[in-house]
Amino acid sequence: MPRTFSPAMAAACLAQQTAEVLLACLTISGDGLPTFRICSDSVPLETADGTFQPYPFEIDLPEDVERSPGQVELRICNVDREVTRLLKEYDGIPQARLEIRLASQPDIVEMGPFDFTVLSAEANELTISLKLGHEEDLLNQRVPAQSYNPSNSPGLWI
Repeated sequence: MPRTFSPAMAAACLAQQTAEVLLACLTISGDGLPTFRICSDSVPLETADGTFQPYPFEIDLPEDVERSPGQVELRICNVDREVTRLLKEYDGIPQARLEIRLASQPDIVEMGPFDFTVLSAEANELTISLKLGHEEDLLNQRVPAQSYNPSNSPGLWI
């Protein structure tokens, strides 16, 4: 699928060298869960949506191909245990939003937003591993979702 980038992002992607910094911004939220915003930078990122706090994390993105399940593997630093505490105290299923932004223009989302559900979470002393994806299997849903027969659509069977 073609993507449309801002002129600054396009120039950074096509340049042999650039001073632009691409930032992965992650928002974890849910009903009753305080919104947790982090970015892969060393300084806070001020945006119109809120402030993304610097927090070390790594992302394994899925391949950009058709019929891909679209699951993302994410590893977050667990040294201060803040994310672990939030996830353990929350009863529901957290939602995650992933966005790619440029540090020079933080209010423009260059890629995304990609909305996911936290499918699984594992933690140890150093890292939290999250698997992000979609709860329902979008690629195997029936289309149309309803079947049409004489009992539920009598007008079609005249």
